[in-house]
Amino acid sequence: MVKKSTANNNDTTPHVSGQANKPLSKPAHSLSFDEAAKELQANVQDGLTVKEAEARLLEYGKNELDNGPGVQPFKILIRQIANAMMLVSLAMVSRLFFSLSFWVKNVLPFLFANLKLKSNRS
Repeated sequence: MVKKSTANNNDTTPHVSGQANKPLSKPAHSLSFDEAAKELQANVQDGLTVKEAEARLLEYGKNELDNGPGVQPFKILIRQIANAMMLVSLAMVSRLFFSLSFWVKNVLPFLFANLKLKSNRS
């Protein structure tokens, strides 16, 4: 849902629902409670007045999500597989597998054969 901001008549930037479009001095999670309340011009004791709530509703629109594609599990799976650390891990595991398979196929039978020969000689 895109609305025109009514805060400033010269402002032609469209408002995207769910986004404040008024940046804070720092990301909200890095502000203290009092700093965030001050920058948002909120009264932490009483909340917003009806008049202020209506003004913000007109300025920012409803707090709702758009009707976008949503979560796509296939894309999440592809991103996780294509992750660089995952590719490194797969390369290391495949290297380990082929190294062990070489030992199991070639070296271990040779060792056991030699052990049998030595035990038969005794």
